[in-house]
Amino acid sequence: MLVSYFFACIVALGLYTTGQAVDNPSAAAAAPPTCVWYGQCAPVNNKVRNVASNEPARPMTNPDSIEILKNRCPHLFDGLSDNESSISSSSGDLSLDKPRAGGQKSSSSSSSAAQISRGATFRQFLEYLFQRLGTFFALHPVSSLAIMMNFVIVLSYGTTMLDITSNPIEIWAAPSSRARLEKDYFDEHFQPFFRTEQIFIKSTNLTTLGRDEGEGLDKICYAPVKSNFTGPMTLDYCTVQSIWGYFGEDKERFDGEQLHKCLSNPFDPGCLAPYKGPIIPDIALGGFLREDDGDHKYDVKDYINATGLVVTFMVRNSKDEQHVEMAKRWESRFLAFMKHWDEHERPATMEIAYTSERSLEDELERTSRAETLTMMASYALMFVYIAVALGDFKFSFHCFVSCKVFLSISGILIVLFSVLCSIGIFGYIGVPTSLLTIEVIPFLVLAVGVDNIFILVRAHKHHKRRAQESVAEHVGRVVGLVGPSMLLTSVSEICCFLIGTLSEMPAVNTFARFAAVSIFINFLLQITAFVSLLSLDAQREEQNILDCLCCFSLDKSRITPASPGMVSMFFEKLYTPMILSKQARLVVPLIFIATLTGSALYAPTVEIGLDQRLSMPDDSYVYKYFAYMQDLLSMGPPMYFVLTKGLNYSLPEVQNAIMGSAGCNDDSLYMQIFSAANQSSKSVIFSFFFFFFFFFCNNAVKYYTDDFGQADVGDSYFMTYHTPLKKSSDWYEALKSARLIADNIEGMIKAKNISQGREIKVFPYSVFYVFYEQYLEIEHMTVVSLALSLLAIFAVTLLLTGFSFFSAITVAITVAMIIVHLAGFMVMCDVSLNGVSLVNLVMVRAHLFSTLVNFFFFLIIYTNDYYNFSGCGNFCGILQSHGSRVLDVDRKDEVYKVRRRSVA
Repeated sequence: MLVSYFFACIVALGLYTTGQAVDNPSAAAAAPPTCVWYGQCAPVNNKVRNVASNEPARPMTNPDSIEILKNRCPHLFDGLSDNESSISSSSGDLSLDKPRAGGQKSSSSSSSAAQISRGATFRQFLEYLFQRLGTFFALHPVSSLAIMMNFVIVLSYGTTMLDITSNPIEIWAAPSSRARLEKDYFDEHFQPFFRTEQIFIKSTNLTTLGRDEGEGLDKICYAPVKSNFTGPMTLDYCTVQSIWGYFGEDKERFDGEQLHKCLSNPFDPGCLAPYKGPIIPDIALGGFLREDDGDHKYDVKDYINATGLVVTFMVRNSKDEQHVEMAKRWESRFLAFMKHWDEHERPATMEIAYTSERSLEDELERTSRAETLTMMASYALMFVYIAVALGDFKFSFHCFVSCKVFLSISGILIVLFSVLCSIGIFGYIGVPTSLLTIEVIPFLVLAVGVDNIFILVRAHKHHKRRAQESVAEHVGRVVGLVGPSMLLTSVSEICCFLIGTLSEMPAVNTFARFAAVSIFINFLLQITAFVSLLSLDAQREEQNILDCLCCFSLDKSRITPASPGMVSMFFEKLYTPMILSKQARLVVPLIFIATLTGSALYAPTVEIGLDQRLSMPDDSYVYKYFAYMQDLLSMGPPMYFVLTKGLNYSLPEVQNAIMGSAGCNDDSLYMQIFSAANQSSKSVIFSFFFFFFFFFCNNAVKYYTDDFGQADVGDSYFMTYHTPLKKSSDWYEALKSARLIADNIEGMIKAKNISQGREIKVFPYSVFYVFYEQYLEIEHMTVVSLALSLLAIFAVTLLLTGFSFFSAITVAITVAMIIVHLAGFMVMCDVSLNGVSLVNLVMVRAHLFSTLVNFFFFLIIYTNDYYNFSGCGNFCGILQSHGSRVLDVDRKDEVYKVRRRSVA
C-alpha cells in the first residue's frame, strides 16, 4: 500500500504540472478572462478569501506558486486596493469573481461555469449536511453516545446466533455451483465417497483402535465382499490398500518372488489381500515414477525402486450423521495414535506423514484458536501506534494533555463495535461464516477506518477554533470540511466489497458481505460516536485535563506550544519539496511509466490457483502430508463418470454405445474413456461392467422398479483414476478435461438417438472438484469484478464530487494503474490468482486517491499544504495497516500470509 500511495502522489504531480503547462503568455491571452486558482493564496498587496471556509489565506512563500498566480491572475498585481478580493467556491477550482476589464466570457466558459455551479451547489449541500450533523453530535455527546451504544448492543446480540462452519466444502464451494450439485447427486444416488485415512508407512496394531469401546475399524470400514453369507464381520474384510496385503498381512510370508509376482499381476488369486480384493501397486507404492522430458511416464513402472509406501484405510461414508460421528471418533483415535507414535516411537531413520478425513476441519479450528494471542498483540501494537500518531508527543508536561490515548482506544473500539454489529446482523439473518473471516475483518475495517480518523483529527488540529466559536461549532465545521471526503472513501470501499459478493465461493462471498456492512456501520459510528468523543476530547484539552485522567489537570504556566510531529516534519521538510522539485517531475514519471510497462507485461503470466498446502499452517501434520503426497503419490484421485438413468440396457445398440468389448462402437462410452487414458498413459480405468463381473459388487449400479414391477437399471458410474496431480493448475485442468470427455459422451448418446426421448446426462465426479471449480472461471470473474469496481469508483467519485468528471476519471485511472502494478508484483512475489487475491485486487484502497483529489479540488489546500496535511494522514494510516502486520509474520496460517503479501 505504500507503493499505492507513491503512485497517488505521482498523479497529484501530474495534475500540478498540467496546471503549469497552460501558464504561458500565448495561452493566457487566449484564455477566458475569468482567472482560476486552486487553493488559497495571498500576494504582497492583496488577499484572497476562500468563501468555502471563510478564512483568510496565509501568505505564500513558494516562488513557483507566486509565479503561477501572476500568470493566471495578473490583475491581482495591477494596483488593486488592499481590499480582499472575493473568491467563490466551485467544483474543482476557486474562480475569481472579478475579471479583467474588457474581458468577455466565451460560451464554453459559460457552460463550464454552469457545470461548476451545479457541482459547487452539491458540494455545499454535503458540507452543510455534515456540518449540521457534526455540530449536533458534538453539542450532545453524552446522549449521542448512549443512543449509539444501545444500537451497538442490540445488533451485537446477533453474534450469539452466528453459525460458524469449518467444513471445507461449505467454505469453498457454493451450493448452487455445478460441482456441488453433481456431488450432491452422486451422494444421493450412490453413497458419499469414502472417508480416507492415509499414512505413508505401515505401523502395527492400527486396526485394533477403538475395539474395546465397540467402535473398531470393522464397524466403519468399507468391505466390498462382505455379505450375509460370508459369516461374521472381521477386520480381514476391511479394505486396506497396503503392500503387506500381498502377503496376507503376515510378515512370515514375506518373499521377494511373491512381491515381484504380485506387483506384475495384482489380480493373481495368490496376491489378493485379506479383504479378497487386489492391492493396486500404483496406490500402495509411491515415488517410483521417473520424469522424462518433464512428463511422468506410466509405460514403465519401476515399482521395485519405489521410495515410499502408502497405507490407505477406506472407511464407509454416509449421509447418516450417527455413522459419520462414529467414523470421526475412530479417526480421532487414529490421529492420536499416529501423533504419539511419530513423536515417541518412530525410528530416527524413518519419516511418516498421515492424515484423516476430519483433519482439515480439526486443523482449521486449531489454527483459529492458536492465533488469538497474535491477534491481541497486533491490536495492542496498533493502539500504541495510533496513540502516538494522533497525539502531539513532545517530552514535556503538555504531552500528557495533547496525547490522544483516549481517542485511540475509542477508534479501535468503534472498529470492533462495527465488526460485532456486522456479525450480529448476519447472525440474525442466519448467514454462516468461517473463523478466518472473523479474524481478518477487524484488521481490514481498522485499516480503512483509521485513515478517516487520522484525517478528521488532523483537520481538527489544522483548523483552529475561531473567536466566539464554541467547541461544538468548531467540531461541526471540521466535520463539514472532511465529511464529504470520508463519505466518498467509505462508499467507494463499500461498493468494491459489494462487487466481491458476485463471487460464488462462500468464503469470498461472506467475507465481502461482512466487510461491506462493517465499513458502513464503521462510517456511521465515526460521524456520530467518534465526533461526540472528539468533542469531549477537545473540551478536555482546552481545560488542560490530562488524557485518560480526568481528575487531574496542568497549570497553564507549564503548557508549552505543541510542535509538529515527526511525520508532519518529514512531509513538510523532506518529502514535499522533493516530490515537487523539477528533477522529480522528470524522474518520477519515467520510473512510473517503466514500472507500469513492466507490470503490464508480467500481469498476464500470473499463476491461477491455490497450492493446497497453503490451506494449512506450516506447523500442521496435514501440511507435511500434502508435501509427501505431492512427492510420493503416483496415482491421482479416483473419479467417476456418472450416467443417469433412462437407457434400456437390453437393447444391443445401447450395449454397443456403452461397452468396450469386440463389436462395440468405436466411440462408445468405455472406448472414449479408454482412449483419453491412453493419450496420457497415466490412468487406470474400470468399466462398471468389468467392475461388476470381477467383484460382484453392485455399488456402481442402481436398480429400480419400473411401472410394470420389473427391475431396471438406473443410475450408474464408471470408475477411473486421474493422473498424478502435482501443481495447482493440474487439479483444475483435470476437472476441465473430465468435463470435456463427459460432454463428448453425452453428445454421442444424443447423436445415436438411443435415449428414446429421455434426457440422459453424463458428468464426471471426484471429491476435489468442488474446491477447484472456481478456477475455471477465475479469469472471467477477475475481469468482470475489476471492471465493475472501477466503474463503481468512477460513479461514486463523480456523484460525490459534484459531477466533476475530471476528478472521477483521475481516481479511476489511478486505481486501474495500481491494479496493474499489483498484478505484476503478484507474479514477482509468487502470489497466485484465486478468490483471496481477487478480493485484494478489487479492494485496492481507492480512498487514498479519492482523498487526494477531494482535497486538491475542494478544500483550501494546494501542493505543499496538501502533502503536509492529507499526505501525513494517509501515510499514518498506511503505516498503521502495515504495522498491524508486523506480528503477523509469526502467524502459521499460510492463507493469511498470502493475503498479507498481496495487500502489502
